[in-house]
Amino acid sequence: MTKLLKLIKIVPEQYNESKISFWAYIIFNILTFATLIYSLVIGEYINCFYCLLAFFFLCLPPAFERVHNAYLPPLFEVVIMIFIFSFAILGESFSFMTRIPWWDTMLHTFYGFVFAALSFSLIEILNDDSKLKFKLSPGYICLSTIGITTLFGVLWEFFEFFADHILGKDMQKDFIVKSFQSTFLDPSDSMHPFAVSNIKSTIINYADGQTLTINGYLDIGITDTIKDLAVAFIGSFVFCIFLLAYLKTNGNNKVAKLLVPVKREGKANHEFKNFLIRNKSFFAYIISAGISYLIDISLFALFLKLFSKTSFPISAAFIATVCARVISSLINYYINKKKVFEYNENKGNTLLKYYALAIPQMLISAFAITYVTKFFAIKTTATLLTSVIKFIIDVIIFIVNYIIQRVWVFKKKD
Repeated sequence: MTKLLKLIKIVPEQYNESKISFWAYIIFNILTFATLIYSLVIGEYINCFYCLLAFFFLCLPPAFERVHNAYLPPLFEVVIMIFIFSFAILGESFSFMTRIPWWDTMLHTFYGFVFAALSFSLIEILNDDSKLKFKLSPGYICLSTIGITTLFGVLWEFFEFFADHILGKDMQKDFIVKSFQSTFLDPSDSMHPFAVSNIKSTIINYADGQTLTINGYLDIGITDTIKDLAVAFIGSFVFCIFLLAYLKTNGNNKVAKLLVPVKREGKANHEFKNFLIRNKSFFAYIISAGISYLIDISLFALFLKLFSKTSFPISAAFIATVCARVISSLINYYINKKKVFEYNENKGNTLLKYYALAIPQMLISAFAITYVTKFFAIKTTATLLTSVIKFIIDVIIFIVNYIIQRVWVFKKKD
């Protein structure tokens, strides 16, 4: 418990190195907490998730500094906090993404600037040489910084495409356009772009005879994707202007020093890093569970789409659940065995032990939630309270499951 309390103190202690960062951290946490309470009162529980996400992200900059012995200038820390608050609270909880047309564009520009700075800091962190940045060509460093930032931007667009087409979301926002060109409509099939212009409306005909009219032509996602990547590039390019000034003056440019993260001189404080190393199997277990959950929910959506078109006597949802759970659990078993607990002994009974633990775990979760709600006379319509109870029970089972897997399923010989 003492170690945990010391770790909880790390965030305010790290921010306390600068009054600007500290008070910005306090203010943004108060605003986030107020949003959390407001969301609970009005019943917008998905916004509670975004508030918790904001709390988590606000803790990352000081954790990054402690783990990598880095120094984030106070102004840059404030920029990061503004970005987090603008995305999770204003953008998602208060729907600025849809209410303000340019909000999403602004966030992606912010992203380009912030991630370019963090990408540059990797040069020192990964090479453990605080002088390396002044030995390399400034142009090469800027190109590398923009390249890494663009790579993360492309991976994010992959995620948005995946969420839209597999999970049925709409993260790649659509645009109404009045003209387009397409070789698909070329009557000669000679790959010449066929131009369609002055589009007044598009009519969508449903199978049941209903229609939907759109004032123009609906461009699905591609314009949003290119716009997001373009403004992220602009954001990273703007940071590189400050970075060039910083590199050309060997780190003495007063304005650039306010925005460029660097590696600290002197001995690193490894308290937080040592904590992560000592408990790496548990954190790896959490990551493994998260990966398995994403695979499970993605496969469920995919199988549900496939099986909903068939005429099985069993419901498509049941078949999709079983198929997705079998695949995701096998992947979870393999990750836990090889990466989490690093179990390399050739024993075939670990798979049987894994499922012997997983099946009762699922049943205990279901029965525990049922009996706890009955014991405290909680109505099933009390969605929030039931969800909180389920979360507490699942967390307890999650921790117990980790302990049992470590001491029984994947127990190593002494």
